[in-house]
Amino acid sequence: MTWIAALIGYAMGVFLNLCADYLPASPRPAALGMPRCHACGSERRPLSLAGVVADLLRWSCCPQCGAGRRLREPLVEAGTAALFAFLAYRYGFTLQFAFMAAYFSVLVLVLVTDLEHRLIFRVVMFPAMAVALVGSFFLPNMTPVKALIGGTVAVAPFYLAAITYRAIAHREGFGGGDIMLLAFVGFATGFPVVLVAVIVAILLGGLGSLALLVAQRGGLRTYLAYGPYLVLGGAFALLYGRNLLLWYLTPYAQ
Repeated sequence: MTWIAALIGYAMGVFLNLCADYLPASPRPAALGMPRCHACGSERRPLSLAGVVADLLRWSCCPQCGAGRRLREPLVEAGTAALFAFLAYRYGFTLQFAFMAAYFSVLVLVLVTDLEHRLIFRVVMFPAMAVALVGSFFLPNMTPVKALIGGTVAVAPFYLAAITYRAIAHREGFGGGDIMLLAFVGFATGFPVVLVAVIVAILLGGLGSLALLVAQRGGLRTYLAYGPYLVLGGAFALLYGRNLLLWYLTPYAQ
């Protein structure tokens, strides 16, 4: 039944694209409407909500200027469909699938808005944190205590580092959006799995910074969007964090 999950993910991808377009202009759920052309701002046809299907049938072309959709939009739709299919294959149509699908939908939206606008929205993250706390009551190997400790462990060191950096360098390090994303990842993964998310994010962030330096596109004071690395670290921890910890710690328990 993974194809049903793929269709649900495809529809979610269409919705996430709408959110990614509308939130930077007006971060309120009530502001969502029909898709708009990225070139001229005109409303597209209702049939453009068919997503990739609309692209293939030319329904998504702007009625005013004829522009097609950006590459990001079909990538989000296809990627979310593939993610949902994988989650259904791994967890079946269970409550765990529902929560994991919600978590990954949030991560996809954050990845898009942070890459395109360097923005992570409260209107997304606050409900996401609430859903993650609710999920801690129902998901296996999770408890509300683990979720709260995970959020604290994720946020506290980075929040202190951000305050220290701001006091010394007189500029922002981690933004408020990054802190909210860390809290969500901590609530969703719980302790100690959140440690995997943080370590993976730090390693990927370091590799990204090194790549910029090698390519001579950045310096020591270059701003680095950390949200995408936190998203990737959180996604890895949600899927494989517990297994990785068990693999690493089992020899010490013998």
